[in-house]
Amino acid sequence: QNYQQPLKQLARLLNSENLQSVNAHLTRNVELDTFLARSEDTESSMAGSAVLQWPDEPADILGLKLLLIEKMADDNNFSFNFCHTFFYDRNIIESIRKFTSSLV
Repeated sequence: QNYQQPLKQLARLLNSENLQSVNAHLTRNVELDTFLARSEDTESSMAGSAVLQWPDEPADILGLKLLLIEKMADDNNFSFNFCHTFFYDRNIIESIRKFTSSLV
């Protein structure tokens, strides 16, 4: 079993028509690329040492999580690199598990 299919299914469910107005509200003040760049700036020479720079507002955090799930569902390379940078654990499946248990 791979991790891509459940991520794609989760992204599809989160993007249902019933959630569109909520999703728009959650993502209105956040920029995923800016968040990722600020977070990547914290990385040292050790794999997995970067720290995600979450905003203070709970709605903004949820919005960023939604955007992360969407991006991971769309881009397998991003999923791998993101988990390697922020949740490294010697193999990709363990890194993905660390991501899902701490973020999702």
